[in-house]
Amino acid sequence: QAAEKEEEDEEDVILADWLGQGGDDRLFVNPKTGMNKYNAPIRSPENAIFRSSCTANVATTFAFEQGKRMVRALMAAKKAKTEMHWRDAYQSLAMRIRMRLCSVWGYRPDSSALTLCPSGTDAEYIPLLLALGRALTMEQSAENKGKGGVFTVIAAGGEVGSGTVQAAMGCHFTTSAPNKAVVSCGESLFDLPKAGLRPTASAQVLLRNQDTGRLKPTGETDAEVERIVETALGVHGYSVCVVHMVVGTKTGHQLPSIGCVNRLTRQYGSRVLPVVDACQGRLQEGSVQDFLDNEMCVLCTGSKFYGGPPFSGAALMSNNQAGELEQIITDCPAFKELLEASQLHTYFDPVLIADRMPLLKECIQTKCAAFGTPSVGAVCLRWTLALHEIERYHAIPQLQLDAIIREWVSECRNLVTELRSDLVKLLYDQAEAVENTRATSDDGRLPHKDDFGPEVDARYHPGQGDEIINTIVSLKLRRPITGGQTVPLTLEEYKHLHLLMALDLKKYKREVCYKSRLPSAHVQQLLQTRCFIAQPVTIAKTRHIIRVAMSAPCAWECYDQERFFLDNVHGKLHPGVNRALEQDRVVFEKMLLVLENWSVFEKAGGK
Repeated sequence: QAAEKEEEDEEDVILADWLGQGGDDRLFVNPKTGMNKYNAPIRSPENAIFRSSCTANVATTFAFEQGKRMVRALMAAKKAKTEMHWRDAYQSLAMRIRMRLCSVWGYRPDSSALTLCPSGTDAEYIPLLLALGRALTMEQSAENKGKGGVFTVIAAGGEVGSGTVQAAMGCHFTTSAPNKAVVSCGESLFDLPKAGLRPTASAQVLLRNQDTGRLKPTGETDAEVERIVETALGVHGYSVCVVHMVVGTKTGHQLPSIGCVNRLTRQYGSRVLPVVDACQGRLQEGSVQDFLDNEMCVLCTGSKFYGGPPFSGAALMSNNQAGELEQIITDCPAFKELLEASQLHTYFDPVLIADRMPLLKECIQTKCAAFGTPSVGAVCLRWTLALHEIERYHAIPQLQLDAIIREWVSECRNLVTELRSDLVKLLYDQAEAVENTRATSDDGRLPHKDDFGPEVDARYHPGQGDEIINTIVSLKLRRPITGGQTVPLTLEEYKHLHLLMALDLKKYKREVCYKSRLPSAHVQQLLQTRCFIAQPVTIAKTRHIIRVAMSAPCAWECYDQERFFLDNVHGKLHPGVNRALEQDRVVFEKMLLVLENWSVFEKAGGK
């Protein structure tokens, strides 16, 4: 038994170590807090509540145990001195991950090329390669060499990943790359001037009015995107424009509309490359195939809504796009030289690159061998853990899933209202009823791949069931000051509260009980419960919010609690949702308790 316990402990250590490898500095664990930059530990602690799925997740106990099985198999192979080459083993593992993703996302394996990425931000580099290849091909036939290049439009700036803008421009967005190399943040991975291209430029289209924080009308944001593309390709002479369509911002919205993207691709053809940023993972079944059929690259992760551990990204190209990229590598020596001299090896191992792109694999192979690559095992491990959560989620019958999510969102918002406190308030987005409902076709049908024609100009919201349910609940917070007044939290104060929510604060019980009207035992329960919620977001110049969000594992737990009698429940909440809401009540009450006692906590839990 002692030997078995020692072996199990070794598996825990190896798994935790792997989960922290193969990413950038966002994965580094702070020794003081035991958490990374997302304020999330490597593994699930006891007495904790998880509502952080729109930022980063902690691996669930279920997923962690599945990961240990994978570690156990690898350790057994090592002890048996199996002659199978490790790279072959990882190649096989990556292939299985791709096939499982194909199954749960419902796209045809012969229609796509899927590259596994250390994170959703790293995934931006894959469609950029195709844009650069197109630009270089056009540049070689142009009269004014050196004036071409790639321009990228970042939709919903500020409500996408913090490194999205730099990555979309082909630059490092951190100082520590996944292969552990020290890199210069903001430096390009590519020597574009040598290839005859201008540096990649970008423009951001904001989702909200920066004075009020209110959502802009769809027509206004669509028109802004179209003006930027027209100016970039016309006045400024860029060869190719990458247009991001964000399906699921940090507050659960979409920008621009599918109609806007369609108009641009009809007008400019291959000079516009649409990229679907679905890194939140809140997609309707079948929508990935729809996007690929319409020659849109798709970026996604297993580490947001799906509940997998941080840093499991994917970039999907259509089969046509992958073939085009390979053909450009064959026909354009300058492009091949650009890739071979690039710093792609700091983010990708050839094993992670889609098998349909063997020439791209070859282009980065030499530098990978010389300078090292990201931990392929770590990336595959995180995707394996995420897939266990993804497959459980997609196994929930759709009607029951719709009921669970609708009830959770509605009742979770009610819990905030029932606090009756000016310190914690809901963010009510303008036209929220429209934003939370997926656009329908003229005949009332839900959007289908055939609706990607010119007549569809509404926002397309892939999501669950008959409506897209925004599973992100956004909150505005205030704190008391002298004289009985309150003031909004600053961004730094929001960040501090986010850390405090993730910590066990029971050592402050005496100071809080002195001021609180709550029973002492209840105060202790709230303070000692670690609540992992989503990070704050700036929605306007001086306006910020913080978020809680339901994840796929949470939806599964609700379903698992009630699946034997869900159909027999009438006129009341499903039991599984009730249990989840009990946890949410703790989250909101702890948040309110911390805000009411801000003078106690404003300097607590320092990093």
